[in-house]
Amino acid sequence: AITAADPYDIIIVAAGIYNEDLWIDKSLTLLSESGAVSTIIDGTGIAQGTRQATVKISASDVVFGREGEGFTVKGGETWNLILTRELGLTETPTYENILIEGNILDGPCRPFASAGGAYTANLIGVTVSKNTLNDPIPGAYIDTGTDWRLIDNTLNGAHLTLTGSSTGIVSGNTFVGAGISIAQSSDFVINGNSFSGETWDGAYIHVWAPCDPTTFDATLNWWSTTDPEEIKDRILVEVTEVTVDFFPWALDEARTQFTNDATEVIVVDDDWGELSEYTPVTVDGTDYYIGVNAFATIQDGITAVAEAGTVNVAAGTYPEYCVIIDKALTVRSTDGALETIIDGTGYYVVRIQHSDVTFEGFTVTNPDYQGTSESAILIQNPNAPINNVKILDNIVTKVRSETGTPTVYGATGINLGKGPLSNIVISGNTITNIKNPDGSPSDHTCGINVWAGAENVLISNNDISDIKFNGIMLERASNVRIEGNSITECETGIRVEPFEEGAVSGLTINFNNIAGNTEYGVANFDLALLDATNNWWGTAIESQIAKLVFGNVDYSPWLDAAYPDGKPTILDVTNIGLKSGWNLISLPLIPEPEASSIETVLDGVDVNKVAYYIGGPEGSWLYYTGDLATSDLTQMQDGKGYWIDMNTAGALTIRGYELCAPPPAVPPSYNLVEGWNLIGFKSLATDTVAAYFGTAVTDTMEAMYGYDAATGLYTIIKSTDNLVPGDGCWLAVSADGTIYP
Repeated sequence: AITAADPYDIIIVAAGIYNEDLWIDKSLTLLSESGAVSTIIDGTGIAQGTRQATVKISASDVVFGREGEGFTVKGGETWNLILTRELGLTETPTYENILIEGNILDGPCRPFASAGGAYTANLIGVTVSKNTLNDPIPGAYIDTGTDWRLIDNTLNGAHLTLTGSSTGIVSGNTFVGAGISIAQSSDFVINGNSFSGETWDGAYIHVWAPCDPTTFDATLNWWSTTDPEEIKDRILVEVTEVTVDFFPWALDEARTQFTNDATEVIVVDDDWGELSEYTPVTVDGTDYYIGVNAFATIQDGITAVAEAGTVNVAAGTYPEYCVIIDKALTVRSTDGALETIIDGTGYYVVRIQHSDVTFEGFTVTNPDYQGTSESAILIQNPNAPINNVKILDNIVTKVRSETGTPTVYGATGINLGKGPLSNIVISGNTITNIKNPDGSPSDHTCGINVWAGAENVLISNNDISDIKFNGIMLERASNVRIEGNSITECETGIRVEPFEEGAVSGLTINFNNIAGNTEYGVANFDLALLDATNNWWGTAIESQIAKLVFGNVDYSPWLDAAYPDGKPTILDVTNIGLKSGWNLISLPLIPEPEASSIETVLDGVDVNKVAYYIGGPEGSWLYYTGDLATSDLTQMQDGKGYWIDMNTAGALTIRGYELCAPPPAVPPSYNLVEGWNLIGFKSLATDTVAAYFGTAVTDTMEAMYGYDAATGLYTIIKSTDNLVPGDGCWLAVSADGTIYP
């Protein structure tokens, strides 16, 4: 039938026993009518020639059997079925697209082979599928060809040999008492197979000669065990440079479940340093495997994790040279920063070089001195933009010390370097003990440094302390919000100093606690006005706050207590012109309680003496003589009049409230005694005497005088006259009373 057929004919074979050998030397399809059990090709007793096989295939586009339409092939002198070149050919032919499916290749001879040596053909795209190979000795042999597909076969004792220059896949097969031998340049992927029973060499995979490639993918297989140590015992590699990767492996013979091969989640624990590869470890009820998704170092975990994955790091101390984050991921501790320490040996302990990174919950400490600069955490990639990075809830500490050779540019806790960088969040961190030995003129040691061009940066809720120079330094940045931080024990809390003609724009500094710094709370070396409102400066006294800022800084309103409890303090400001010599004045605003000290009120003017009269039957005077220690007048309050003797003329700036400090309380009131009183006018707007005093006081008014410092003369004031803000007055009343302005 084969001889008589035309190319690409289909031959249907009825059930029966056919005692012959076949040579398929043309493109055709050969199918059985009743399936392999009923349709037997038996070459026993037939002279099979040099190929020594019952069925020989020497053509392209051949189909030998299909599922349910195959043959039993037996009785070969050496092989039951062989792919080989035609007789008489001296050059190697190419045969493509061959399907061998649904057959039983029976022993005792070897069931299947691609011929080698003088009989070799260049085979491309051979599929051997859904066959049963029965042989008590090694019997399936692939020596040459590319794109082989050995799929869903059952090999009973028929050991598969992959050798020569063959390539392809071995998948879905069931090996019973059989395995795979590999040698030379064979390059096969061996996935999703099932191995069971004892083999002739004791192994399911046996690499017995040098190979190219040197790594074989043997993942997703069932090895008759789930123990990785037992699996390794079933893989025999006699060549040192070759490895067989078997992770992940199947957990059941049906290959429906597999070991956790997800690299989206990596676990790290420094206690695992002595465990061998593929050792299972359990974390939170999930099994992981050493060297695959479980590691002893953070850097190994980062290297292994998938893009956008998570590296969960257990408590411990990790002495790592430089943790380089070069992909989108989350690296977080499971036990918090106090328990999870990265102890650096490089001059950057953590270096973030990629977008979409979250780094959370570590103590980062001890970068190694390298001569130019040290940073615990650096965000920088000069070759690509970095976006969406979060540095959260870390402790950054012990970056350099005060002894040794100084770092040229100083030390930094968190450094936003070259980028460009955008959408950066630095929140919830503790940054402390950042030092550098003295001696470098370029030293700008700081807790957080934004120096090479970053935009849309949020620095919030960090605790920054004990920094040699600057808590936060901004040299080139835009749209930076600094909110909710505590910055103390620095030379300068926040320093704005544009670098190399760069600019710092869109900067807001609000609702921070900036207190206890030795030089400035905020220093602005830029010309643009800086919004530093609603901060706590360690004091609510405006004149003291003014000394804590440098440059063009808007600091009003400020908080009246530490954030988050403090409320905004909104003060009014007015100026009183003072002549040289004696002036009679009053405070037109209610000073802050902390700011009523006479030295605070008079700060900025050249005063010789201040006098105040206490009215009553036996009136007396209190004086301030320039020295609180020898003065009995120590405060100045609204509602009272004061004589001020000026050495030189000047303008006295008064800051305070028209009503009581917020939240508003009852309106102020000022008591009068019978006789003479030295009173003030608490208002920023003129008002008549009668309206200011009210009827009760006006009815007891006997005399009232003002004083003109320009002429040195008293002036009579009537109840219908206007009172002038900032002026003091003598008032005589016939009875005690109270002014309710």
